[in-house]
Amino acid sequence: MNIRITSSLDEQEITALTGAYKQVFGESNWEEGKKCAACGKKFRLSQAPTTCCQENVTDFYADEQVRQSIQSAQENFGFQIVRLFTQDLSGFSWGWQGSLPEINEEKLSVDYKEIAELGTRSANWFYLSELGVSTEERGRGYGRILLRILLATLPKNTPVILRTSMRSELYSLIQTEGFETVYDYGDQDARILSAKSL
Repeated sequence: MNIRITSSLDEQEITALTGAYKQVFGESNWEEGKKCAACGKKFRLSQAPTTCCQENVTDFYADEQVRQSIQSAQENFGFQIVRLFTQDLSGFSWGWQGSLPEINEEKLSVDYKEIAELGTRSANWFYLSELGVSTEERGRGYGRILLRILLATLPKNTPVILRTSMRSELYSLIQTEGFETVYDYGDQDARILSAKSL
């Protein structure tokens, strides 16, 4: 196992991360591998038919969409990424720093009055944007390793916030790592905001 911690990625690294991202979330509970353009149904990569509603299914995320998301994330102040390699890129975790109103506007989409009390904890927060482990490497504790290493790169007393679903594998992990639910979206995806102070 090899761990790499950086604050920027070159084009070759972004290309590798794009493929890993699509594989990880294409085989997760999110079922973001393929989609039907007609009805919007989502499929895991391994279970996707070639057609749905008499239309070809397409990638849930286009390569360029993932690349742009990664490039945009690394332009944020305090961007940090941890990558785990067994043979190939097997897992990743990244995020960036900002004020809670900035993070909310860009990623959380909550009426800020609902979470304003959290803003009194610190002027600077860390938004944990992504954490994923390849299907072949799941169940070996790599997600926990990635999370702990990423959080260890942050200045002491930096509060961390993330958005996930109570149905995701990440939710089980963060509960055991001291994160607390601070907001419930109340939607069909069971999305929540969870936070932790370091």
